[in-house]
Amino acid sequence: MKGPRYLTGARRQIALLRTLGYEGYRRLSLRQLLRMNKLLASEKLVAHGGKYVVNSFLPPFPSRAFASLAQGVSRLARGAAAPISAYIAVTDTCRYKCPHCSKAGRSGEPLSFGELARVVSDTQKEGVSIIGFTGGEPLLFRHLEELVAQVDDRSVSLLFTSGDGLTPERARSLADAGLFGAAVSLDSFDEAEHDAGRGMQGAFKAAVAGIANLKEAGIYAMTQIVATRERCDPQWMDKYLEFVRSLGVDEVRLLEPMPCGKILRGHGDWRITGEQHEYLKRIHVESNSRRKAAKVSSFAFIEDVSRYGCGAGFQHFYVDVLGNVQPCDFTPVSFGNVRREPLRQALDRLQKAFARPRGTCFMLENGERLAGCSCADTPIPCDEAAKVVDFGNAGELPAFYRALGWRDPSAEN
Repeated sequence: MKGPRYLTGARRQIALLRTLGYEGYRRLSLRQLLRMNKLLASEKLVAHGGKYVVNSFLPPFPSRAFASLAQGVSRLARGAAAPISAYIAVTDTCRYKCPHCSKAGRSGEPLSFGELARVVSDTQKEGVSIIGFTGGEPLLFRHLEELVAQVDDRSVSLLFTSGDGLTPERARSLADAGLFGAAVSLDSFDEAEHDAGRGMQGAFKAAVAGIANLKEAGIYAMTQIVATRERCDPQWMDKYLEFVRSLGVDEVRLLEPMPCGKILRGHGDWRITGEQHEYLKRIHVESNSRRKAAKVSSFAFIEDVSRYGCGAGFQHFYVDVLGNVQPCDFTPVSFGNVRREPLRQALDRLQKAFARPRGTCFMLENGERLAGCSCADTPIPCDEAAKVVDFGNAGELPAFYRALGWRDPSAEN
């Protein structure tokens, strides 16, 4: 299977020069641009379909979606909130039983196709450059291709899937609808281990076949894995990265365990150690420094205060299957519902609470407090959550915002 084409060194830098042609970036000073470029030093580019991908947190360039991103960065440089990405749950149905699933604990009537299409339209009006479709298992939503087709070229669309039902025909139909990329959850290089974690025999074979089908259809193919304590062992992780590289994936997304789903209510000892957290940051740098190694996007590294911090509620939002507007799919707090009010009204509430970039992951800091909230509903209404957490306590300002010229009031006191 043909692997991805990575760009490093001078070739990477020459490709990045093409981003300077976008209006939003032309408004930035040379100093701001140089500082932003420095933050990309630990990324290697992926050449895909005539475009370049920095990582799955940013749209590819050249594209109109990247122009949307550049406009958003320009707004951020002026101190205004600018949502860059949004994920939308299209179904709560799934055949698997994963303990970390963020859809756990929700009940009600899912959004209809018409309601979801309106959410996509309203999301694009906000200038969002990446729209991700998730679930449950989004492949079980029979109108998925129609919804993907609703996303015009102001944004790129991503799919987050277990691979269950990702046949060659389904991959081609998604590509025809305009899907840019898809992340398949693959928990191990060992079939039995993956199947046990998913609670379904055959889950491993479905995921591996799904990746091959994405590649064949020309879709940007990723794997996604929650890096638990056991998986933070260097020998295990090296074997995993070598395995997924052999599958030809374009990118590997490494997630740190989060207190969500059943874990939020005390299911198991989920938190990794500080040393393991640092290890996940090193993997990002080390793997991306080698042209023939797998491209890694580690949340621990990207969301570190030395990079971009946590974008939940500020750069990113999530709409669950019932219409609740949340900071991210891991944060079970609702700031409004698109069934009862326009998306913009809920975002006003959300952006007022998350008015400033965060230096650390909101849920890693506040998950235990939210788990102890007296409200039994999931997601928790924002006024109830505010009784146990301080949304405004954002900590140190991340380096990306310092590069754009933001001032950190906490550093001046």
